[in-house]
Amino acid sequence: MALDCYCDYDAPQVYSSKVVRARKLYSCDECGKKIRPGEQYEYAFGVIDGYTYQPHTCMSCKRIRDFVSMNIPCWCWAHGNVLSDAREIVEAAYREAPDEVRGLAFGLGRLMVAARRERKLSRTDAENAAGMVS
Repeated sequence: MALDCYCDYDAPQVYSSKVVRARKLYSCDECGKKIRPGEQYEYAFGVIDGYTYQPHTCMSCKRIRDFVSMNIPCWCWAHGNVLSDAREIVEAAYREAPDEVRGLAFGLGRLMVAARRERKLSRTDAENAAGMVS
């Protein structure tokens, strides 16, 4: 299976990212999950067309992005769209070579379900904490 490496958008002129521990509450720019103080997340900084951006990515969404990157070396993703970009590239690969990438589709599905469960647990924990305070 050969994939052409072409992205239809400009890459950032400056980009860096690192995994850090939250000191305050953030929201994941991919899935919306609350990143609580003490949790690890990926902090990124970029400059594109003179504008800066600083996305925060929960570890579940980072695992999804890393998984797809390891299995499909040339795929175009953008902060804020990683989940849909991952789904689209895996579906495209599956259409081209279903027998070769069946495990890839299954692996992505497992990671997506795990991320969804984590978001749900996070919301439940927040609701329980709010109920205890009232």
